[in-house]
Order: sequence, then structure tokens, then C-alpha cells
Amino acid sequence: MRSDKPGWDYRRGNLAVRGMVLLGARRDVPVDRLLATSGLTAADVADDGGTVEAAQELAVARALVTELGNPPGLGREMAALSNLGSFGLLGFAILSSPTVRDAARVALRYLELGHAFVTLTATETPTSARLAIDDDLPEDLPGAVRDFLVERDLAVILGVVIPGFLGPTAQARQGEIHLALPFTADRGAPLAALLPTPNVTYGRPRTLVTIPADILDHPAPLPNPDTARVCEQQCLELLRQRRHRDGLAARVRGRLLRDPSDIPTAATIAAELHIDRRTLHRRLAAEATTFRALREEVRHTLAVEMLTTLRLAIPDVAHRLGYASPSAFTHAFTRWTGTPPSRYPGAGERRVPGASMGTRRPSAR
Repeated sequence: MRSDKPGWDYRRGNLAVRGMVLLGARRDVPVDRLLATSGLTAADVADDGGTVEAAQELAVARALVTELGNPPGLGREMAALSNLGSFGLLGFAILSSPTVRDAARVALRYLELGHAFVTLTATETPTSARLAIDDDLPEDLPGAVRDFLVERDLAVILGVVIPGFLGPTAQARQGEIHLALPFTADRGAPLAALLPTPNVTYGRPRTLVTIPADILDHPAPLPNPDTARVCEQQCLELLRQRRHRDGLAARVRGRLLRDPSDIPTAATIAAELHIDRRTLHRRLAAEATTFRALREEVRHTLAVEMLTTLRLAIPDVAHRLGYASPSAFTHAFTRWTGTPPSRYPGAGERRVPGASMGTRRPSAR
């Protein structure tokens, strides 16, 4: 399950499909039966650098659940086939972040852009940090397939990602984490076991992970700011490459880039494309993204370009990206990168207020 190919992209890499094929093989389900309706071949699944469309992954999930049913723990078993190293550059960025807070922000930033089937929302108060996880699956998906995919994705987050960014001192306090799950106790118990905390409730409307705020200030597992910065820059480059992706996502991204200071709503873009908003969201999900992810990607990418290439001042960047104030932009940028724009590498060497978007300024060094 590990992919060591440099630049491997978690977004829709074939690890998820390969994991389902491995689960089937353990139970004597032939590969061709799992792939029959997906348009994939065994060679596609074996290709570490390959990508898989969300619709193809859903087709394999349907076949797997048809063959095996959906016993509790199946999703957890699949998640156990991976580790943080399976996330390539993103895994290294998480591990080498200075603090748990920095690691969590990196994970949220790139997992949210890359994950087709869950939506992650993080909030923080002076006493706690809360991660809400909601499924983003098609409404017509059979309940058993939905349960399997949600359990699998939660198992990756609860059993791989969160433990992966908790350093030794933070791990010692895992018992203080609170976990709410949308399953019954019978079905949710395998997931709850992934986080060693007695504070678990079942049958809730959504998955919630609540962590004491001061845990976020503990060191990440292997803090190395330079390594984290390089890895995150390469992750950002992978996101930039998504601009060249075909399909509806490319059209939406192009529309968002047309006027970054006045980004339209999903409803507006849907109307321009002569489709309804639900269809827009469904078709973007089939391309492994969301409107929110595309909007954040565009703003994040442009902000970095304006700060580092054009050397624009923070108020100018905020204005060009349509933020109500520099502080609102600073908050968003810090959420994206874990670093305020004033401290972002390369952002403070020469600021050129009012520089043209098409002008490249030489470095002051």
C-alpha cells in the first residue's frame, strides 16, 4: 500500500482502489469481479503513479460490498493497510511540522482538497479544537456502500492522520480527546478503538473529534520547519497542476480565476453553466473535488503568487482577492499554510504595492 513515488498525489491516487482489491483477495474475490464495472484494469491498480476517478472508486466499492456485505470493521481493516508514509509528501509535511497545530492545518488543507467523500471543518476556541467530519457522498448511493466508505475514511483520519500528527507528548494525552460517531455502538466500536479515549458517544448526527486546545501547542512527531516548508511547497505545486485537469472542475476553476476579487457563488456558476446547483456539486464530486475546495485552492495559490512573486503588500493581496479586510485575509492565509502572510517565506523581501499581475519583479537579493 505504500507509494514511494516522488510527487504521488493523494487526491485520487489508486491506493483506495488497491486497498479494496486487497480486501477482496483476502476473501478470494477475483480482481476482475471487483473491477468489472469500473473501467479499470489490474495494471491500472498496480500503477503507483496512476489516478482514479471518484466514480470508478465508487464502482469498486459497490462491487466489494456486493461480494462481502458490509460487516463492522471492514473499513477499518482497509485503513490499516496504510500509514502516514502512504501519503507521500503530505505525510512528510505533517510529520515534520513544528507543532501539532501546524501539522493539523497542513493535513486539513490538503486532505480537504483531495478527499472526495468527506468534508472536514475545523474550529478552535480558547479551550478546545473541534474537527467535524461529514460525508459528501451521492444521495443515491446504497446505504451499505455509504456506511463502508464513511467507516473507511473515518478510519484513515482517526487511525492514521490524527495519530500521525500527535507527537509523543501529545499522544500521552489521547485519553482527553472526545469522539462522537454517527454509528451505533456495535458498528462504531472498531472506529472508537483507533483513538484510545474513553470519551466516546454513538448515534450522533455527525463525527466530531474534540481536542484540548493546549495539545495543539505540543511538538509534532519529527519537527523540522525547513523540511515541512519544502514538502508543503511541493504539495502546493501538485495543487497548481490541477489547473490543467479537464472537465467541469477546470471550467469552474477558470471562472473563479477570471475575477478573484469578486468570486461568484456556486449558484451563480451553476446558472452560467445552465445546470442546477445540486448537479454542479454532484459532478464536481465525481471529479474528486468540491466547489469550496476549488475556491480555496484558487485563493491560496493566488495569494502565494502575489506575496512571493509580485511582492505585494498584505492589504493589496487582501483587496485583490476580495477580502473585507487585511485581517480576514491573514486569518484565511494562516489557516491554509499555518503561517501568517507577514512571515511566509519570500513574502517580505520586496513588496510592490499596486504591481501589475503580469509583471515580475526581480528579487531584492
